Amino acid sequence: MYAHEIIHLWNGHTLIPKEQQEWFKEGFTDYLTNILLTQNKLIDECTFLNDIIAEVNTIIGKNHQAFFDNYVIGTKTIPVEDYLAVMGLQLNGFLEEVYISPMDNLTLEQIQIKNGILGL
Repeated sequence: MYAHEIIHLWNGHTLIPKEQQEWFKEGFTDYLTNILLTQNKLIDECTFLNDIIAEVNTIIGKNHQAFFDNYVIGTKTIPVEDYLAVMGLQLNGFLEEVYISPMDNLTLEQIQIKNGILGL
């Protein structure tokens, strides 16, 4: 709990969402808290992953153990580039940095999907 509130000292002053986006700030703070605790060896990686799996299963109302076994703990990779392409976005890299940029000549469907996800 202390780590969560300490992160809010940064997060609460830097990320100031509109009232309806408060859930994002809290979720992002929880995520950073778990990363901080894991990196500083206050919780081990196994505990961290099990907590995330339990939380996802609770929120979604289904067991997603197979997803975690395949993509998080296992060796399969999530096809991020395919998902981004649906929204007309592409994954690019330069040196050791990765960034997302818009594709050229978007279809109407890509524009609508992107706008729907971004709430535009």
